[in-house]
Amino acid sequence: MARTRASLRILLPWLAVLLLSPGAFAAEYESAVELRLLIDGSAGMLRSDPDGHRLEALDLALRVLPAEVNAGLWVFGDEVHELAAPGSVDASWRSQALAALADATGADFGSYRNIPGALETALSDLDSPAGNTSTSIILVTDGRVDIAPSPMRNAGAARAMLEELAPRLKDRGIAVHTIALSEHADASFLRAFAEATGGHAASAAVATELPLRLFEMIERVAPLVRLPVKKGVFEVDSSVEAFSLLLQGSGADTDTLQAPDPASVGTRERYADGSLTLLSYGQPASGSWKLQPAYTGTVVALAHSDLAVQTDRPPYSSVATGEPPRIKLRLASKGSAQPLAGAAFSGELSGPGDYRRKLGAVDFAVLPEGEFLLQLPPLENPGEYRLRLLASHEASRRERILYFSALAPLDQPTLSTRGQTPLQDEFRLPLLLLATSVAIGLLILWAVLRRRKRRKLEIWRKRAEQLQASANSGLFQRPTALGDAKGQPLDRHSASE
Repeated sequence: MARTRASLRILLPWLAVLLLSPGAFAAEYESAVELRLLIDGSAGMLRSDPDGHRLEALDLALRVLPAEVNAGLWVFGDEVHELAAPGSVDASWRSQALAALADATGADFGSYRNIPGALETALSDLDSPAGNTSTSIILVTDGRVDIAPSPMRNAGAARAMLEELAPRLKDRGIAVHTIALSEHADASFLRAFAEATGGHAASAAVATELPLRLFEMIERVAPLVRLPVKKGVFEVDSSVEAFSLLLQGSGADTDTLQAPDPASVGTRERYADGSLTLLSYGQPASGSWKLQPAYTGTVVALAHSDLAVQTDRPPYSSVATGEPPRIKLRLASKGSAQPLAGAAFSGELSGPGDYRRKLGAVDFAVLPEGEFLLQLPPLENPGEYRLRLLASHEASRRERILYFSALAPLDQPTLSTRGQTPLQDEFRLPLLLLATSVAIGLLILWAVLRRRKRRKLEIWRKRAEQLQASANSGLFQRPTALGDAKGQPLDRHSASE
């Protein structure tokens, strides 16, 4: 039985190649990324992040964004303020954005969180993306939809985001990824909105987690080129113009890394935000680079290189539970129509709980023109899956991360604007005021009706007394037909006499 399963595992990818027509593989690889960054600058955000970790996180994100990304940056509160207009992430744009971030540090942009206005502003210059363009918005906030003092207006704006804006974004192929900071953020609403647009929702319990969360989100929207790190060692080939190490742990500095040739380390730059350290090296020497054994934290090696693992799927995509994702991939230089011949692939798929599956060469079916097809197993359990792709070609090594969110069917959309207890928090005071007003109104109405009833009773009592008095005085005795009240005959002519 085990031998049969092993044989099927080898044969299935090849059967897919034989059964599908060549035209089925004519998909385009991602070639452009549109990114819009929206950061909450409200007074509430200043309280949640008094040390400005969100700005440090943005600083780090701007430094690792690849040059082919077209990005824009805004901060919002009562109104929406542009920090960097949409443009290619080159040295000039990056410098302007970093300077604008420095000026925005510590600024108070108002008490409200105009999330709908920020989204509309970010969308103003975006048309429907082309087939080979991935368009995303990253939203960082510590609160909820908060555009006015009225809870009803805020709830209406949140409902419009879910019922009107989210489907419109989904149809245009624009995914909104959200990061909720602190326990006060409306995480359930942000998650519902993100998933409705095809995006991912993350959360940071404290502000110091923001840099890492934002980097993880950047990797979901931009195809970062990684160098595989194994036991603290990674290979740099001649196509690597520069590389950066993202280190999470204490004691990270420029002496953390050992170059193949100490005399040709290249230019070095260190940036630290308190929780993460970024070491950048320009014009590095080719060969094996090693982390010092004293450093025991996590490390990500990012390369500035045209050689990369390219796929026909964006870095992040959502699928239905039970769906088996299929990925077409290759190792090629950016802008080149032809992949490198003779490349080899392997990888690992991890998911909810302890799910983990190694992927070997037999899982990657070789297609014509030096491309590969990876048929993943059905993603049965809801949650996020992480696919690590490893490629090798002669002295070159590359790594690529893809994320899949397996979504179970929803019975109904989430329309809450404050988590699971909107009535307790948002509507308690308005409902109390409404109930008090109704009670006072009913009391006044009861008093008016009671007074009117008493007046009517008094009028009828007086009439009854008058009728009784009249009856006792004889004023209403009926005369007889032939005489007066005493029985005497009437004399018609008495009046004339």
